Amino acid sequence: MAEDDDDYQVSAAYVDEMLKPVKAAGHFEALLADLGPRTAQMVVKPWSEPFHPARLTEALGEHIVKIAGEAFYAEMTYLTVKNKFGPILRPLLTSTIKKGTPAGFFSRLEGLVDSAIKGVGLRWDKKSELNGTLWIFYPRVVSPVVEHSWRGVIRYVYELTQRPGKIDDFQIAASGNVLEYRVSWPPEEQKPPPAPPAPPKK
Repeated sequence: MAEDDDDYQVSAAYVDEMLKPVKAAGHFEALLADLGPRTAQMVVKPWSEPFHPARLTEALGEHIVKIAGEAFYAEMTYLTVKNKFGPILRPLLTSTIKKGTPAGFFSRLEGLVDSAIKGVGLRWDKKSELNGTLWIFYPRVVSPVVEHSWRGVIRYVYELTQRPGKIDDFQIAASGNVLEYRVSWPPEEQKPPPAPPAPPKK
């Protein structure tokens, strides 16, 4: 079996977008010099394949953290989700957004992220109208940097639905291939009823 046969895959569009903040911050040359040959080839020509083996994108993430720091990488993953896939997701989820709850959004994620990532399973366990657990299932043990990509997705869900939610707990299973995010958000803010019309002047 080839090394990448059991791997999940990440789209060229995602790789290309995640490099933009790296270049804007002036880290690209240092990053390129730090990468192995296969990962460097992907970075130089992200559109050479429609999807890339995730071992390469994970290595890329690890090197970005090494050079620019974890906070930079976390912000980069959020911006990648927002800028590249926001225009795709927003029209598809208009009805969910109008309901004002992230729950419908999380329940649809598996089909929606297929344009960015293949070979990964998602499950949403709704606990109540205000919380639940998002599970991500990988075909192998993944790098710790993968955690930040899903934090970016969750952050963007809260932004789209205009609910200031949070991640209450995060765990990686002992197997190393299952991520668990326990999330919650506050009740929708109730708008005061409109003021009654002024009485007619006598």
